[in-house]
Amino acid sequence: MSKENGNGNGNGKKTHPLVGTAMEMETTPLRIRRFVLVRHVDVSGVSGVGVVAEGVIFTSGRVAMQWRREPGALSVFSDIDALLSVHGHGGGTEIYWMDEVQ
Repeated sequence: MSKENGNGNGNGKKTHPLVGTAMEMETTPLRIRRFVLVRHVDVSGVSGVGVVAEGVIFTSGRVAMQWRREPGALSVFSDIDALLSVHGHGGGTEIYWMDEVQ
C-alpha cells in the first residue's frame, strides 16, 4: 500500500488536487474500486508527473492499470503490492482511491 503522508488536510487523510482524498485499502475489497497512480518524481523520464495512470482493483485482489500517456499500455498485477513493487519507485509514486471503502 502507498504511504499516507504529506499533503495532509488536517484530518489524517491525504488529498490530491486532481483526484480528492487518498483512502486506506482493505485486504480484500467488497467491490471493484477505482484508483489513479500519482507520480511525484519521474525516475524514467517517460511517464511524467501527476496523474499518470488509472486502474481498478477487483474483488479477487487483482489489479488492472492503464497508462494515460500513449500508447496507453494496459497491465495486470496479482495485487496492489505487486503494482507498487514495479511502479512505486520507493514512495515517489502513490495510489489515490476514487471510491470509498464499503
